[in-house]
Amino acid sequence: QVLVLDGRGHLLGRLAAIVAKQVLLGRKVVVVRCEGINISGNFYRNKLKYLAFLRKRMNTNPSRGPYHFRAPSRIFWRTVREKADGGPCCSQGCSAEAYQKVCLPGASGA
Repeated sequence: QVLVLDGRGHLLGRLAAIVAKQVLLGRKVVVVRCEGINISGNFYRNKLKYLAFLRKRMNTNPSRGPYHFRAPSRIFWRTVREKADGGPCCSQGCSAEAYQKVCLPGASGA
């Protein structure tokens, strides 16, 4: 069965944690209106954090990543991916098949 969620008014990290848990359990999740997802905290501080993220790149060949998605749906998708992996210290991560179960209308290829 497919779980359809409305992203409007939800906090980014909390919604991503719920979606990541459902994806790890094997459910297909569709999140609509990702542009309405809120990020808590000061706007200026969040902007500085994102600009610092944009400066990160591979020195020898920047086209190899990291990729900086700017669409709200892709920012949310990246957050779900990080939550599902369990962070950098977690040994048991999410499989590649589980990422295919997150459908974000408005994202390229979806």
